[in-house]
Amino acid sequence: MSNFWVDLPALGNVQIEGTVSVDNFPAVQPVSIVPPSGYLASNVFGQIAAVASGTTQNIVSYTVPSNTSAYLVRATFGGQNIATYTVMLNSNIFDMKRTYYGSDLSESLEYTAPPLPGFLLNAGDVISLQVTNFQPSTANFEGALYIIEVS
Repeated sequence: MSNFWVDLPALGNVQIEGTVSVDNFPAVQPVSIVPPSGYLASNVFGQIAAVASGTTQNIVSYTVPSNTSAYLVRATFGGQNIATYTVMLNSNIFDMKRTYYGSDLSESLEYTAPPLPGFLLNAGDVISLQVTNFQPSTANFEGALYIIEVS
């Protein structure tokens, strides 16, 4: 895997790790962004055990610090049962994905859209990831929010 530098208007000159297809831009393979000075990449992870059937529980949340903005880059999640995963922005539904029989029980949602590295969040915004367990048995679930903070 080789690294290269690219200019993104929202971030300036950033280092990209991974592979991209020049013939089919934007990237067709997952890439990671190494933010320049003044930017902080964060991975906020959470897990919850024994979620009862038919209930919705918060897995993880993130609040943008004061005097800071941030980009939501990705949400990843999974668990032991099929479920609905909901990304909430300030207590409103922002995005949703379901797992189902015959599918992978781990999924992700991507928010990168060149030239931006993700969905822009303002100081005080709260992003949370919730799960609703639809199976008759309890199950464990986990998730992570990938954030780039801009100070």
